Amino acid sequence: MKVELLSIGDELLIGQVVNTNAAYLAQALNKIGLEVSYVSVCADTKEAIIEALTTAHSRANLLLVTGGLGPTKDDVTKESLCAFYDDRLEENPEVLAHIEFLFATYIQTPIRPANRTQALLPTKAEVLKNEVGTASAMWFTHKGVHAVFMPGVPREMQHLMESQVLARLKSMSSLIIRHRTLMTYGLGESAIAERIEAIEEQLPPELSLSYLPNFGRVRLRLTAKDRSEALVAHGLAHYGDLIAAQLSDIYFGEEEDGNLAAQVLKAAKRSNMTIASCESCTGGSIASAFTEIAGASAVFAAALVPYQTHQKSALLGIDVALIENHSVVSAPVAEAMALNTRLKTGASIAVSTTGNAGPSKGDSDEPIGTVFIGISTEAHTYAQKFMFGNLRERVIEKASLKALEMLYREIVK
Repeated sequence: MKVELLSIGDELLIGQVVNTNAAYLAQALNKIGLEVSYVSVCADTKEAIIEALTTAHSRANLLLVTGGLGPTKDDVTKESLCAFYDDRLEENPEVLAHIEFLFATYIQTPIRPANRTQALLPTKAEVLKNEVGTASAMWFTHKGVHAVFMPGVPREMQHLMESQVLARLKSMSSLIIRHRTLMTYGLGESAIAERIEAIEEQLPPELSLSYLPNFGRVRLRLTAKDRSEALVAHGLAHYGDLIAAQLSDIYFGEEEDGNLAAQVLKAAKRSNMTIASCESCTGGSIASAFTEIAGASAVFAAALVPYQTHQKSALLGIDVALIENHSVVSAPVAEAMALNTRLKTGASIAVSTTGNAGPSKGDSDEPIGTVFIGISTEAHTYAQKFMFGNLRERVIEKASLKALEMLYREIVK
């Protein structure tokens, strides 16, 4: 079965809104054994919608559409559906009663004529009641193609999928699709491919391997597709474990179990350690990676961001002469930042970053992209130098990931 996702909305085409609906739908469909073949976006015009529907019906068996269906005059989605399916709009009493109930119970403002128009629905569509909104979903079956139209509001769309749509779609496929994603840091994809070439050549037909490189990390996604749950589970477990063992020096766990920051927290918790960070060039990115994870406070103790050069002395007590003699972007300063942070916070381990992220050099003559990352434990304190390129965002993200990688290695060794 070929599946297409169609999103309607000018806001997506101009980049004002990120298309999170497509990502959610693709993941949800994968879990029930359906693969997406096409993802498309069209403008909020009758011509664009009809053209997108025509194309989708020519190449897909199942079409999931999000967007439109609003009460305002600029929304022409239902009008376009009537033109495409040769249909007409008719007031649905049950939907109108539901809209009136929502306004009376939750919205508590007078219902407007425009809101009542949302009860006007195509007669050829099966109406799927939207329990959490005023825009109903519609299911068309036309020339062998199933097309489900849902509102673009993520919360409403997801509720409709989980309460009504997914259960019906599941019967359309007997295929089982599962993924296992291994996270690696510190080696490029071509070097990794060389190391696991023999394993990759052994993969059975129901398994495939994809390389997903990004900012100093490479995710290895194993995908299994078969009608046998046992075969899928065995393939992912066996070959995933082989790859993890072959790459044990750069393997940092499974993406399904959490990102690198989560792995660091888990490792620290197992070792009964606490962590503190002191960030200059990364500006709090490392701390943010930790604190967005629920329960991080059990391990992550404190964060300092002495961004200006003089604050490294004022907040941390670093000797001004050390900074003047070695430059604020240097190994000695990175070491002092990590050490003083660990001593001030009482954490078991501290990490520090100082560098030139660009676009200008700031208080150091080190080239743009130069970053020193420091680590301090009770046993030792050290720093490493890295060159992360000349794009500011890339430097910050790479430095943050490398700092997390260094923390993990230090904690588990």
